[in-house]
Amino acid sequence: MIEWIKQIEKGFSQLKGEAAVKWDCVEMALSEDPVQWYSPDIEYLQCARVDIHLENGKTFSLMTYQDDDEFGLFINMDMPPVNIVESPESIFRYRELVELPAGLITEVSIKKNPSGNIAALDLFVNENKVSFIAAEVDLHPDGSYCIREMDESILIQVNGKRP
Repeated sequence: MIEWIKQIEKGFSQLKGEAAVKWDCVEMALSEDPVQWYSPDIEYLQCARVDIHLENGKTFSLMTYQDDDEFGLFINMDMPPVNIVESPESIFRYRELVELPAGLITEVSIKKNPSGNIAALDLFVNENKVSFIAAEVDLHPDGSYCIREMDESILIQVNGKRP
């Protein structure tokens, strides 16, 4: 697993010096009954997949992988474009991320958890820090939310705030 994670890190490092021209995602709702996409209590956008479209024509897909009982961030360069049939009852929807900055990726920072899985990725784009975290928003029975780290979704912030 260690060698495989090193390959993932190498894939992320390939983003440095590339120009992001468009971002899109498969957004995941915060709750499903009823379907809720936003809460002022959550400073993240929650996604199942994020695609980074580069000026050179390549698309990098940010996803998660599972390692026993925890998840980490993964990059895939061979994914077909997102093709979702949307339904009002679904907790997934396609969305273009116009809130994320376009421009040159000047820095790539990877953070691992103690067991060596990739917990977070920061991309610096035009002086903006775009953060991706392997985590998921959890809804408690009392209606409050919490963040469960090292989980199967991707949480996004730009400059420390929900985009």
